[in-house]
Amino acid sequence: MISVIIPIYNAEKYLKRCIYSILRNTYSNLEVLCINDGSTDNSEEILQEISREDSRLKVFRQQNSGVAVARNYGLDKATGDFIAFVDADDWVHKNYFESLLNSCKDGESSIAVCQYCDVGDEIVADENQVENDYKFSKLSVKESFENSFIKTFVWGRLIDRRIIGDIRFEKGMRFGEDTTFMLRLLCENPNISIIRLDNVLYYYYQKSEFTGRFSEAAGYLPMIDAYYKYIHELELQRDLKLIIIEEIIKKLLVYRYEARIEQEYKEAKYNFNTRYKTIKKYFKLLSVKKRIEFNVLSYSPLLYRLIRIMRDNTMLEWEKKKRELIRIHKNMV
Repeated sequence: MISVIIPIYNAEKYLKRCIYSILRNTYSNLEVLCINDGSTDNSEEILQEISREDSRLKVFRQQNSGVAVARNYGLDKATGDFIAFVDADDWVHKNYFESLLNSCKDGESSIAVCQYCDVGDEIVADENQVENDYKFSKLSVKESFENSFIKTFVWGRLIDRRIIGDIRFEKGMRFGEDTTFMLRLLCENPNISIIRLDNVLYYYYQKSEFTGRFSEAAGYLPMIDAYYKYIHELELQRDLKLIIIEEIIKKLLVYRYEARIEQEYKEAKYNFNTRYKTIKKYFKLLSVKKRIEFNVLSYSPLLYRLIRIMRDNTMLEWEKKKRELIRIHKNMV
């Protein structure tokens, strides 16, 4: 059985599309766990209506507590052999579960990940453009860290429930709960393999309307602190410990960079320096080249910004948009 976990908050506009894409999949041995996270729209009515049509749909309710708590609730209730996470405004291909499960079995792997495509109000996905011949590659845990999609999200994949165990999503994070979950999952299971399917089977919905929200730089701090906690809590292989150390430093540099754009540099400088000083005790594990690189970038925020812009010339436009979002946000609150 596959347990599909869907956190739901005010998703009435997209909910039927999402759930029916799951229930109408070619693989039918599913339990679909819908966690209504305190929705104030008609999401609950829609869930109850569909649950009367199909007993595989199970509806749970909680006070609005965020996506991490909702997913943890789903993990506690799940009884399937495999776990899949789907966001309420996304949907999946009709062969999604069958393809991922077969890939896991054929590749003798604990995680199968497919490709995804961004869709929106003006972008339509052609679900017929999927080859019958599914191609996949097999990755080690270390190799998977080089793929940002594998290590950053929990949707678009199937996970053997046995490797999850008591791992849960970190609560109280503004963003990045997917990343911390996958990081811990991979680090606690260093000897598993991951199957990467070349086919697009997951459709990620990008809202076109402006919601009045933006990701504040301070949201990186709980993620950074969670990473640091993992170094202390987990008995990590040396190469995985190195990966986490580098992730912490990279996230710190991004945090300080974005905080400067938000004109919160004084507080960010303190937060950066205190955390950077703490992680420096692990620098002996890094190569001399990495130590020099990180130390130079830590002392020079402007050099870090220059390098980012040189590597990606869209960063200037991104900075402009972020400043505009900040201006709009301040006018709204």
